[in-house]
Amino acid sequence: MTEFGATHDVYQEDGELVGKQYRTDTGPLDILAISKDKDEFLVIELKKGRASDQALGQLQRYMGYVKEKLATNGQAVNGCIVALNDDQHLRYA
Repeated sequence: MTEFGATHDVYQEDGELVGKQYRTDTGPLDILAISKDKDEFLVIELKKGRASDQALGQLQRYMGYVKEKLATNGQAVNGCIVALNDDQHLRYA
């Protein structure tokens, strides 16, 4: 129900939606999505209030996991932080 839905679907394994709170050995990803053409993974990190630059490190850690463990055949891995507010440190990061 966001603009991501036009281009991405929640990630599935064996026909089952598993991309919400996707479990990894680096922590649970809030949302793991894959583009409709299957060429790109999208890691979405949700923050309830203000997002800081620490969220960027968390997002990059999750993206690294997806790149190493899930992406194949040149699939891109991108990320997005969704938050109500951000701070100047995050903007600089």
